[in-house]
Amino acid sequence: MWVYILGNVFWKDKGRLKRGQGYFTYKKIMDATGASRDQVKHCLEYLRLGEAPMCATRKAPHGLVLTVLNYDRYQSVDTYRSPMESPTKAPQKPHRSPTNKEVSKEREERKKEISNDISISAEIDIRLVQLLVDLMAKNNPKSHILKNLTKKKQEAWLSACRLMREKDERTPKEIEAIIKFSQSDEFWKSNILSMPKLREKFDQLWLKAQKSNYSGIASWYFKQEKKYGKSEGF
Repeated sequence: MWVYILGNVFWKDKGRLKRGQGYFTYKKIMDATGASRDQVKHCLEYLRLGEAPMCATRKAPHGLVLTVLNYDRYQSVDTYRSPMESPTKAPQKPHRSPTNKEVSKEREERKKEISNDISISAEIDIRLVQLLVDLMAKNNPKSHILKNLTKKKQEAWLSACRLMREKDERTPKEIEAIIKFSQSDEFWKSNILSMPKLREKFDQLWLKAQKSNYSGIASWYFKQEKKYGKSEGF
């Protein structure tokens, strides 16, 4: 699995991905290696959290970005040279394992990267929850639900939004579109009064939006975008 990852990261910068990084999904790794989902999960945990971490991961839409640590080391022929093989160049110093200080530094850098990803994700969820709150308030300025939206309930709404993105694999644009649809439809705006309920009924809402007077969800979304304006950050 490690050999597969090494062979499928970019050897030079490409778009937002840097040298030594690649976009992967669990299914892609499973199909290529024949491993089970649990085996992939455990392997990635070992590569990230072992005594000498070999890669870092961060979440991406529908998958994850893997970063091979010390990528240049694996591009040197000497890294793979047999101990019995005579080098054609001057003898190289034997490869040494990273020191505790180097390992700690890599872990701290990975924590910062993960922290940044969490901050960005949290910001997206807050914006989507706020959109639902604003549209519910517009439909019913005296909403009893909004007046009693405690901190605990707010956290539940944010959690439902996060699960839609990470577990259900809904994009922020899809969630935004369905929020707007749910609060503009005469039937659904009186039934979708929380983010957990939106998540529960998402498939039904999506099918209903597709069967509306608009020619598909994409056309419907753009019509809504013109009506409500484009949201930043998506």
